[in-house]
Amino acid sequence: MQEANAVYGMPMQRTAEVAQELYLDLGLISYPRTESKVLGGGMLDQVKVLFVTLAEDKLIQFDPDRLCLPEKEEEMTRIFNEKKIVEDHHAIIPSGIKPRIESLTPDQKKLYTLIVKRFIAAFYPDYAYQSVRVVIQAGEDLFEARKSILIDGGWKEYLKGEVKKTGTTAALEKLQAGQTLDLTTLYRQYGRTTPPPLYNDASLLQAMTSIHTYISAPDDADENEKIRIETIRKTLRESCGLGTSSSRPGIIGC
Repeated sequence: MQEANAVYGMPMQRTAEVAQELYLDLGLISYPRTESKVLGGGMLDQVKVLFVTLAEDKLIQFDPDRLCLPEKEEEMTRIFNEKKIVEDHHAIIPSGIKPRIESLTPDQKKLYTLIVKRFIAAFYPDYAYQSVRVVIQAGEDLFEARKSILIDGGWKEYLKGEVKKTGTTAALEKLQAGQTLDLTTLYRQYGRTTPPPLYNDASLLQAMTSIHTYISAPDDADENEKIRIETIRKTLRESCGLGTSSSRPGIIGC
């Protein structure tokens, strides 16, 4: 599920235009100018039909046996949640109409492919890994070591291809709480801090939709000022930030 943002190097404004083409001209996706990231509560049967259609179409490869359709209530609300639908429009999903690939422009094919893959990935298993963390104290200093091992690549492996396989956590697992270790070697490692990355279309969009997280009252603010700032934060959070899904590309592209 996703809003139609810049994709594969396509400018954000162009992405919005292509999404409109896929929706209005070709009927391949649902309403694209939406803030929603979830589906309606009664759409489970529609989703099942969509998976059958997409599997028959064979445009986007996926393993139907890996799909995890929710069964329990707590699993349902992650994807099917009527309370999080914004302005009666659910997240962008494929419509189920089989496209004529030869008739799609390169941009249309790129965006349609992304929407279908993101839709499928939402029903793939979780990305699962085992993680071990060890904290060792030397004098007054604490040193930390972490090691993770992949259990199931899940949705991440489906979206991004092969997930980097990690080694074993056996070396760290051998350590016991309270165990005393011999300090055999010390070395100094030099490094440089790096500044935060520059904003791009995607990070600007994220900042606009979550602008409330950038707002806070000064430490010396009185109670009235804190209440005013919190009211502003709440309003921006409930209104999904600055602009709308249709106006943000134009604002960023100015």
